[in-house]
This record gives sequence, C-alpha cells and structure tokens, in this order.
Amino acid sequence: PVWSKQQVSEKSSDSKCLLIIHNMVFDVTSFLREHPGGSGILRSSNGKEATDSF
Repeated sequence: PVWSKQQVSEKSSDSKCLLIIHNMVFDVTSFLREHPGGSGILRSSNGKEATDSF
C-alpha cells in the first residue's frame, strides 16, 4: 500500500515505530531494543522522514 507522510505519522505511536527511508516505510519496532545506538535514535524519527540518517 501507498501511505502519505501524514498517514505514517498518524499510524506511528509509542508502541509502533515507523520510519520513512528512501520513500519506503519501515516498521522498526522489533529492532528498538537491539539498535546499537539505543532506541532513542530511532524513536526521534518515529513517524518521520529519516533518509538523511541512513
């Protein structure tokens, strides 16, 4: 499905971490605990465009 940036923002929450990277939406929720830099880095981009971070 195609989601707008607004839809991604609306669908993301504290319990669902969605990132937009290169115009694709990634659910990284299950990776939050494993991220080497900590979950805060991913959560700061939750529901937003994060391409520049990658």
